Amino acid sequence: MLLRNQGVAVEGYARWLAGYLGVPDFVYRPAIIATGSGSRELGDGLLVAGIDGLVIQVKSRHPEAARDDDLEAAERWCQKHAARARRQALGTRKRLAAGGIQAVSLRGYERLLPAAADWPLVVILSHPLQPAVSFELSTDTLYLSLDDWLGLHSMIRSTQGLIAYVRRAVAAGLPVPLGRESNRYRELAAADLRWASFSPTAVPVLPAQPLTGEDLLAADLFSELMDIVADPSSVGWDSEQYLRFIERLDRTPTLARVQIGRKMMRAFKEMVRAGSRRSFGVMDRESGARLVMLYDYDEAPVADLQDRYFAARLTAYTTLRHTHAIEAGLDAAAGTLGVGIVHHPHDGRRYNFALIEGDLLGMPPDMRASLEEEFGIFDGTTIVKGPLSKGSPLDGAAVEL
Repeated sequence: MLLRNQGVAVEGYARWLAGYLGVPDFVYRPAIIATGSGSRELGDGLLVAGIDGLVIQVKSRHPEAARDDDLEAAERWCQKHAARARRQALGTRKRLAAGGIQAVSLRGYERLLPAAADWPLVVILSHPLQPAVSFELSTDTLYLSLDDWLGLHSMIRSTQGLIAYVRRAVAAGLPVPLGRESNRYRELAAADLRWASFSPTAVPVLPAQPLTGEDLLAADLFSELMDIVADPSSVGWDSEQYLRFIERLDRTPTLARVQIGRKMMRAFKEMVRAGSRRSFGVMDRESGARLVMLYDYDEAPVADLQDRYFAARLTAYTTLRHTHAIEAGLDAAAGTLGVGIVHHPHDGRRYNFALIEGDLLGMPPDMRASLEEEFGIFDGTTIVKGPLSKGSPLDGAAVEL
């Protein structure tokens, strides 16, 4: 029983890492399905964001069972159990491809999983001797140690980023031994850095170094928004819609989170100092996705936790920026996500979110004029103060990420 508990504990730890350093709403416990002889678990864990995902299979060797192993025996154990894990993961993917599977996330919410015909497989091997065993290159399977799994999540800090990394890694054709995934990561991060060097506004997808100090604080400030979106006590929370908000936020690469987090800190400090609204926006030039932030200062003696006025203002502001983007020729389907933060000097902060997608019928002219007078006009590149001062930058203008 001790050996079985070891496996269960390592499987749980692998899922916990993915949720703690990624997004718990995108990490799913093994789904239980009925079989002819009873029931069985689908995999040891699943990472699912939108329609993409990973099938996770974990194999671990208990230290007591491995006490007489030498490196050669450890390598044999890894090869044997890697092959078994891959067969199990293939079976899980085949069952997922048929559709109709319900699973529960680490956050505790259930969802119907998308059909998964081509999701990559991740086999995680844990042996006390940590042998640097080599596997044949695979077009759909990445073999990692538990330390590799931790290292990737520590650097990437995004579930969708981790899924994208696994796809890149299996396609790269760069062989690395078990436990040396950092070597492949450095190669891919260096390629990102070379790509980003061709544009002053480009941000590498993979950070070359771990975040520290204020960079880490800024990235965590941005990532905190996903926990807030997932809080069912939030005003307007919708169990059917909240995942779409988190998906858009989680899609932001780590270094872009640092930039946005720093802008968030500056906007918040300026809002508190001035006691008045502040705003800014960012846009991903590749996808066209837009994020706008609205900060407001609450001067009321007691905070109104059900403040519908601010929620309406955020929706109007987000709609305005989305309308500007469409008029500037940007993709309407890319959508505009609005995040609103109200600060009360004694009762703290409260948040609202709004997502506008697709074509719009337009805004009432008087409302639009009033909003543009306050927030300026987004011309597709920057924000200008108004029709009579086109080209004059406004603090918090949109930047490319």
